This record gives sequence, structure tokens and C-alpha cells, in this order.
Amino acid sequence: MSRVLTFSSSDDDGDDGDDGCSSESDVGAPVRVGGVGSSGARCVRTARVRAPDASESESDERRSAGVGGASVSEGSDATVVDGEVGRRARVGARTIHAVGRARQDAFERARDRRERAKATARRRIESLELELQVARDVEQRALVDNLAIMDEIRARLAARDDALFENAHAMRRARVEAETSARKATEALVMRAVVADAEAREAAEKARVEEEKRAREAAEAAKKKAELAEIEAKKKAEEDARAKAAEDEAKKKQAEADYVSGRVVGGEIPRVAAAAEALEQEKMLAETLAQARATVAEYQSHPSAKIERRKLTNAIVVHIQQIAATKEQINKKSRDILTLLVQLQEPQKTFALLSIAKKMLSQCDVQVAKLNRYAFALAEVAVRIACDVPRFGALLVALTHEVCVNAVPKYYPFVQGRYASDGEYYDLMGYVKPDDSTGAYETTDAYVDRMTGFMLFYAAFLQVDAPNHPHGMDAAWRWLARLLNRCPPNRHTAVALDSFLKIAGYRMHQHYRGQFMKVLELVHGEFIPKLDAKDDPDIRPVSSRMKTYLHEHSYAKPPEGREMPVTDTSTTTTC
Repeated sequence: MSRVLTFSSSDDDGDDGDDGCSSESDVGAPVRVGGVGSSGARCVRTARVRAPDASESESDERRSAGVGGASVSEGSDATVVDGEVGRRARVGARTIHAVGRARQDAFERARDRRERAKATARRRIESLELELQVARDVEQRALVDNLAIMDEIRARLAARDDALFENAHAMRRARVEAETSARKATEALVMRAVVADAEAREAAEKARVEEEKRAREAAEAAKKKAELAEIEAKKKAEEDARAKAAEDEAKKKQAEADYVSGRVVGGEIPRVAAAAEALEQEKMLAETLAQARATVAEYQSHPSAKIERRKLTNAIVVHIQQIAATKEQINKKSRDILTLLVQLQEPQKTFALLSIAKKMLSQCDVQVAKLNRYAFALAEVAVRIACDVPRFGALLVALTHEVCVNAVPKYYPFVQGRYASDGEYYDLMGYVKPDDSTGAYETTDAYVDRMTGFMLFYAAFLQVDAPNHPHGMDAAWRWLARLLNRCPPNRHTAVALDSFLKIAGYRMHQHYRGQFMKVLELVHGEFIPKLDAKDDPDIRPVSSRMKTYLHEHSYAKPPEGREMPVTDTSTTTTC
């Protein structure tokens, strides 16, 4: 019977088979179930070797003997060969047995190593699970602590909100109580005033009845005495009425003065801030303008005079547009316009005067506001016409007052609820609607720029040095005094004052000297600080310009454009 030997063999080729083999070098390697680890270690495999039994050996010997017998018959060397074969067979059997035993021992060692690796892997897994459990416990405790902190913060916020709510509620309750107390006190005062008034009326009525009764009783006996008493009472009433009117007028003037000076914040604000003399002058000039318009009303609307009006208007437009800043051109245009006026009769002459004044004022918005020095040339022509035709000066100033309230000077304080609409206030101030389709008024910036052009021309008109000037330095001084005394410092009045001083300041300084310097000190010491106190970004530029004007003594230097050349040298310059 054959024997089977079990032995171990190593795979020298390093195959990565899924046989689950391991070695000592992979004890610390990750445990893989169902395959080989990534280390690629050699795996030990087992194999079965069947050893030959005695019968087979004997058969082999007999076969060898048979073969050998043939060989013996052939020669003496056969016996030696047979003995060598047997010896080698025995040595091979022992060698195979030793190899089997070695392979069995290697297999046992490999199995022990695998068991140790599995135990190490189990211990490592248990350690990792323990660490994971500890980390989870730490995270759970941190979560609990964070939740506790959030609950504490939430409780604090809730307490703070409650405190704020209670504080707000208490403040609201206190405010309501204060308002209630004030309302009750006011109602009590009103009731006392009503009761006192009723009692006074009742007492007056009783006194009147008693007086009438006594008068009727004494009428027949002392008629003359009653008449004298009636006359005395009437005189007293008239005196009281005059005294009350004087008192009301004094209060009104005081209120206006307080409003202009800024000493009173509350109280009644006047409807218009202006000097009474300025308003009276404006009224007189407005009446002159109304009479002139009434004179030309029929001529202006009559269809048969349409062609004549167009020719006259075109001639005036050409003359005004040809005015240039040279003495020669000013003389020429003045003569042309005066010649035109001499040839006209009424109502054409009045129509021409109104047209000339309107065209000059239209140049303020078109030319003067953009090129300030053009105001001097335009004003020179206007003054020459006014000196020859005094009515033209009155009409020009009246139209200037109509389109520019600063030329009066006057200002309409805006009070909420005083006007039926904002449009009513804008109309009083002289705002215009550039686009009739939208019906919207111009912006305040556009309005101020337009008023600047009018004031530059008006100041240039007043400062012209002409012997028969109907509106000369006296009118300029009155305008300056009325503005500073009666008009409040704001953006509108500041722009008007800045434009006026820029053009007429030099001429006024030459004419009035010390008196004019006192006015400038008033501007520097009171007017400008009141402007700065308003802290209005729209006021800062004009306030800065006025400070620069005073600091650099610009009033002592002729303004740009005042000194005009005789002719335009650019037309005679050759290359």
C-alpha cells in the first residue's frame, strides 16, 4: 500500500492569489477578508506526495533484475549498476520524507503567524472602536455643553428683550401721560379763556344795557351832555383803534426784524420779507408797467398791425443781438435804437420800449449767466436809452422786479399750509415751467442760475457812471441796505448779494468809501456767519465766494469786462 506525504511549498513567483496566505512581515498590515494583502508576500501552499510501497519497490527491483539479467549475460558491470540504483532509491525516499517534514513544519509556522496577525487585527479593531466611542462621548459632551451655552444666551437675550420692551412700554406710557396732562392743561386754559370771555361779554352786555337805560333816562334832561359824552366816547374809541393799529404794526415790524436777524425761531413768520419802501417802489413801478401794457393792448392784438409789429420786433432783436463789449459798438447800437424810437409814435413807441426791455432781460438768461462781462455792455446801452427816455428805465426795472424778486429785494418764506399748493409759492418766487407738456417747475439750481443772470445785469445797470442816470448809485445803496436789513440770509439772498457785489462793488467802493466798508464789515460779521450756521451744502459755494471776495479785496479792483476797449482788436489782427 502506498504512503502519502504532506509537505509545504513556497510560491517563488510572488503571485497575488486570493488564498488567504500571510507571513510574519504582514502582521501589522490591514486584515483583508477573502483576498491577499497589498504587501504581495509569498504564500505557502500544501501539496500531497505519495511515497512508493514495498511491493512497488520489489516489482521495480524485479524489472530491474530482468533488465539487469540481460545485462549480466552481457557483462560483469550489470551488478554494479543495480546496486547503485538501489542505493539512490533509498536516499531519494529519505530525502522526500525529510522534505515533507520540513514543509509540514513551515505550514505550521505560517498558520501560527496568521493566527497572530488575526489576533493583532482584532486588537487593533477593538482599539479603534474604543477610540471611536471615546470621540463620540467627547462630541456628545461638547454638544450638550454648546446646547447649554445656547440656552443661556437665549435666556439672556430674552431677558434683555423683555427689559427693552418694558422700558419702551414705560416710555410710551410716560409720553402718553405727559401728552394727556398737556392736553388737559390746554383744555383747562381754553375753558378758562372761554369762560372769561363769556363773562366779559356778559358784563359788557350788562354795562351796555345799563348805559343805554341811563342814557334814555337822562336824554330828555341832558341831551347836550349826552351828545358830548358820545363825542368823547367816539374819540376814545378812535384813539384806542389807532393805538391798537400802531401796536399791531409795531409788533409786525418787530416780528419781521426778528425773523430777518434770526433771533426768534418761533412766532409768526411774515408773508414777505422786504422793506416797506421797497414794496412801495415795486408797487409804483408795477402800476407804470400796467399802464404801458394797457396802452399797447389794442395795438398788440390788432390783426392789421401784425406785419408792422413783426418788422419792429425784428429790428429790435437785431440791434440787441449786435451789442458787443466795445465802446464803438455800444455807441453805435445806442444811436441806432434811439433813432428808431424817435421815428415812432404811440402806441408803437411804448410797444418798442417794452420789447427792448424784454429782449435785454432775455439776454440775461442766454448770455449774461454764461458770460458775466457781457452784462456791462448790455447795461451801458440800457442806461443810455434810459437817460434819453426816462420811461424806459422805469419799465426795465419794473420788468426786472417782475421776473426776479431779488431785484426788489424781497423774499417769500415758505410756511407749510400757508399756500394752497407748492405751485402758488413757486409762482410768487418766479419759478418757470421749462416744459409745458409735463407742467413741472424748473429745479432750484436752474432757478438760482437764472436769477444770477438777472442780478448781474441789474447790478451792472445801477453801477453805470452816467450824469442823468435815473437809477444810479443811490438806487444801488438802497438795494444793498434793504437786502441786509430786511431779507433773511439764505441761498437766494446770498446768490443775489454775491452777484451784486461782484459787479457793482467796485463802483460803490469808489463812490461811498468808508460807508461801503462798514457795509462789507456787516456782511463779513453777520450775514456770512448766519449762512454758515445753516450748514447747507448748497450755500457753501456762494459763502466761499463771498469770503474770497472780501479776503482778496476784490471790491478795490475793476471787475472783468467793466473796462471795455474802443474797438474789437480781433477784427484788425493780421497774420
